[in-house]
Amino acid sequence: MDLRKLLSGIVLIFVFSGIQAQSNYTVIKVFGGIQYKATKKNMNQGDVFSPAEQLIFSNTESKAAVINQEKGRFILAPPVSGKLESTPYFIPAMGNIASRGGTISNMISLENHFKGKYLIINRVSVKISEKAFPMNDTAFFFLRYIYKGEEINKKLPFKGDSLIIDRAGLLTVDGRPIPNPDVSEMKLFYLSGKKSTFISEFEPVFPDTGELEKEIQIIVNEYKGKGYDQLLDEVLGYLNEFYGKPDKENVEQWLKQTFNL
Repeated sequence: MDLRKLLSGIVLIFVFSGIQAQSNYTVIKVFGGIQYKATKKNMNQGDVFSPAEQLIFSNTESKAAVINQEKGRFILAPPVSGKLESTPYFIPAMGNIASRGGTISNMISLENHFKGKYLIINRVSVKISEKAFPMNDTAFFFLRYIYKGEEINKKLPFKGDSLIIDRAGLLTVDGRPIPNPDVSEMKLFYLSGKKSTFISEFEPVFPDTGELEKEIQIIVNEYKGKGYDQLLDEVLGYLNEFYGKPDKENVEQWLKQTFNL
């Protein structure tokens, strides 16, 4: 065989392999059952598959978070027709619409900060204006939640102008940790002297950090070489979509500790 033809063939193989790798998607997380039609194997975290792959969704609610190095992050879902055996339908994922962060200086911004699904990765530190809400021995914030029919009040620790929400201390009753699924909502109050003021109600989300690390590792791998800001936006967008509104500083601190970013 002509050497030039052989080399050309090898080059084409590598080019084709590169193009194929760029067009494939990596699975971040699966919700509900999804199978590969050809093999009948379940789709799992870390799988790499072609967008032309025929899939079987167990129901119309089944979906998966997937990512492509060039195209970004998508939600894999059954087509709008509701057909459960088909090529996947790729829905562009939500971007980082807005994350919690910055110094809180008034009641409105405090109410807006603590509402909806609130993602807490181990420990969150929230800066609050000392002028608007001083924190000391007689003025402080506390959280109230119901556990097994009993009302639990937890005084929140602080350091200077930073309010601290720590999972370990918050989800403990009589010195014993409680499973967070038992607490679906919390109410925030501010106590000054003998007067307590209701601020807002929110749903705390305490993720399994072991599982979260696996999910974010996939995003980190796909975004190598794209710059920290782009990676951070992608991570914040993912967390906002699948867990709850994140606190930017909380996420950055966790990324630094976990991935040395």
